[in-house]
Amino acid sequence: MKKVILLVLCSMLLSSCAISQNNQDQSGIAPEGAPADITLSANSGEPSGSAGEAAVYGKERFFSRPAGSRSVWVWGNAYKMLQDASKKRDFLDFLKKPHDISEPITNVYLDCSRTYLINDNYKKKLADFITAAHEQGVCVQFLAGDPAWAYQNRTVISIIEAMAKYNAEVPPQARFDGIHFDIEPHTMPIWGRDDRLRSRFLTSAQLYGEKMREHNPDIVFGLDLPIFWNEDEIRIFAQATDYITLMNYTDNPVSMANRAEKFLKVAEELGKKVESGIETQEPSVKWGVTPPITFYDEGYEIMESALAKAGEIMGRSPAFIGFAIHYDESYRNMSKERVILRDNRVYPEQPVISIPQSKAPIVIDGNLDDWQEAGVVEIKNKKHVVYEITPGKWEGNHDLSCNSYLLWDSEALYIGFDVTDDVIFQKHTGSQMVTGDHLELWFDTDYHGDEETSYPSDDDFQIGISPGNFDTVDPSMTIWLPGDSKEFDLSLITYAVAKSDTGYRIEMKIPFSFFKIGAPSAGGYMRINIDPSDTDGPVDDQEILMSSSISREYGNPRTFRLVIFE
Repeated sequence: MKKVILLVLCSMLLSSCAISQNNQDQSGIAPEGAPADITLSANSGEPSGSAGEAAVYGKERFFSRPAGSRSVWVWGNAYKMLQDASKKRDFLDFLKKPHDISEPITNVYLDCSRTYLINDNYKKKLADFITAAHEQGVCVQFLAGDPAWAYQNRTVISIIEAMAKYNAEVPPQARFDGIHFDIEPHTMPIWGRDDRLRSRFLTSAQLYGEKMREHNPDIVFGLDLPIFWNEDEIRIFAQATDYITLMNYTDNPVSMANRAEKFLKVAEELGKKVESGIETQEPSVKWGVTPPITFYDEGYEIMESALAKAGEIMGRSPAFIGFAIHYDESYRNMSKERVILRDNRVYPEQPVISIPQSKAPIVIDGNLDDWQEAGVVEIKNKKHVVYEITPGKWEGNHDLSCNSYLLWDSEALYIGFDVTDDVIFQKHTGSQMVTGDHLELWFDTDYHGDEETSYPSDDDFQIGISPGNFDTVDPSMTIWLPGDSKEFDLSLITYAVAKSDTGYRIEMKIPFSFFKIGAPSAGGYMRINIDPSDTDGPVDDQEILMSSSISREYGNPRTFRLVIFE
């Protein structure tokens, strides 16, 4: 999730509000309805009021929550809640049983600035809010972030030091339970262009962890991380923190669990924890939110069902602690039932792909000599490049391109690929192949049912196939979509891989029974997309994605290529 602009705006807003409040309200009087027995004290943690004598905070409180507990990000609304007692009470009441059907939220990431920790007026309001939350059994963590903090450390260290001073000056029941950073350097234009940024972020995370252990040993330290980090890097982050919040934004519960697998594995080895983030924002081009990554269009009833399924899978690991909901305002405004999102956009016209019937059996052996009569789809030239980790990463057809061949008969769909790839790099098999060389195949098996749909449904399939690296990593295949993908038997698909002088070849036989549909009639339609992906290493990141569709959008069947069965 790209929040660079949002973070900047929030920072500006908070700074402006801080100046305004300092000029208008120096009374320090607690808002109406706030606990009356809290006073700030410089006594290194001894409460000055009776309510805090048995208070628990920090690591003890956070990790005493049961597995499957829930957190929520609060972006932009912290100032309002600190100033308005009724807004604070409404928010805390919502956390008890969101939408009257959801699990209670027991951890809040409260969007703050360092000013909140050092200004006496804000400190008093923070103490009131945190105490009220603690009385309800809710943890409160300081939330802030800036992509520049991946390499600029001064601000972060000043926050960590200010937190230590704040927590020492208030009673235990008014103390923050942790610091949570949302840094996201991958949103910077330089990301992928200079590997030093990646390594510097890892070094900075280690420094922040050391400073937290030095200054705030009793409270937790967490980071938001996207899913692309490899196991070695995850290990560094996990050692630096107490837990990781994975930005695991998908509405597919099986994919959610699969994406978390490597994080849970590393965390379990190190005795650390992992939280799975989920998105509830309305789809937005501005913020990069599309229907497949958010539960907005499903509504909270379907979301709860999906989280139960994902939680059951991830909960098999003792490292799993629960879900983090992004974010409070969008979650509170969610609909109970599915929201129908109609896509009325007009997409560029692209040639229809004709698939001839096979006149002779196709032998699945990695040799393309018997595909002379096949329909051909060329994926070449710049117009088919739909993603580059940095501008200009694709160096030409020798870097990545693909000729695809399609045939069909009454039993199956046959697809052959002749991929040009100057460096074959793959370190993983199965669902983790996405960070190395592979092909993503999309199939929309209900052409007429998706005429106004811009997101995948149960009739849409996303299959991955990897050549391996022709050395230590074997070829493999996986299915990412639909959500109940385990109901579809990948063993029905036959495939073969062979190395070539310019890259690799793949042949596939996909029975129509795999899709749980009958064979199409001559003249029938389907939508298909073929997306070759390239990574040259040494870091296993997806670097280039090409597509048979020049208007390709992830999971949007209306952007797939239309095929007709001759």
